[in-house]
Amino acid sequence: MEHIEVATLLPGSKKFNESNINQTWKGHVKTSADTVVVFAKLIPPREICVEAYCALLGRAMGIPIPKPYLILADSSSLDVIPKGHHSLMFGSEDATYPSFRRYAQCQGAMQKLEAFKSSLDVGV
Repeated sequence: MEHIEVATLLPGSKKFNESNINQTWKGHVKTSADTVVVFAKLIPPREICVEAYCALLGRAMGIPIPKPYLILADSSSLDVIPKGHHSLMFGSEDATYPSFRRYAQCQGAMQKLEAFKSSLDVGV
């Protein structure tokens, strides 16, 4: 199974809100080899472990899940972190395809779901 890479959040992240549950930022992180655009969540340590495990397991199973990262952030890279403090965040690489939430919210998807529901009603 692949390992989860550690990265450092760079200054300039923008708060991202698309009906997400947790505080999320879109920004750049520096890995040992590259700079990558990620969506980073500020969540409790237990949730970071759950997110990381699920992402790695899903990727090992062949599910197209964006690459996960453990992200180190401080007050210079994220203004909600108190000066002189650090935080661990969970991040996932910005995918070239839309999120499932965005897909499910589009009108075409809703029409397809309605048509599917209607076909189930006919079959009963």
